[in-house]
Order: sequence, then C-alpha cells, then structure tokens
Amino acid sequence: MVNPTYSLFTICEKISATCLANPERSELLFTVLSVMVAFLSREIPNIEGLTGLDQLVGEKNAVFVGFPLKVQGASGGMMRAVALVY
Repeated sequence: MVNPTYSLFTICEKISATCLANPERSELLFTVLSVMVAFLSREIPNIEGLTGLDQLVGEKNAVFVGFPLKVQGASGGMMRAVALVY
C-alpha cells in the first residue's frame, strides 16, 4: 500500500524548491501536485522517469508491464518497465 503522507511530503518539498527557483513554472507544478494527490489518495501508482517512449509512437499494439522491486517499509521503489509490442 502507498504511504500518502510520506509521498505527499516528499512531493511538496520538491515542488516548493522548484517553485522558489522557477516562479514562472509555479502554476504548472501545482497542477501536477494536484493530479499526484488525486492519484495517491486512490492508491494509483505514479510512474516517472521513463525513457525511450518515442520508440512507441505509432505502435498500434503495445502493452506496458511494470516489474516492481519490493522494498520493505518503503512507499515507492524501483521498477523494470517493459513495453511489449506485438
């Protein structure tokens, strides 16, 4: 189960620091925060930092599969992300 309190605290810290450094991006960052809060409150995982997604553009038959690494006591962790194209 996701730990919303820890995750939201970490997210808020990062967004606050970014907003202070880039005030022109504040509105976008707070929009992102509200979406993340909505997802976390419903226990929908957040997946970020994926690369190579441009290789999937135009593929009609692709499935995303995530293989998480379980870390005891953690609210998040690493995952092997795989796109199956058929």
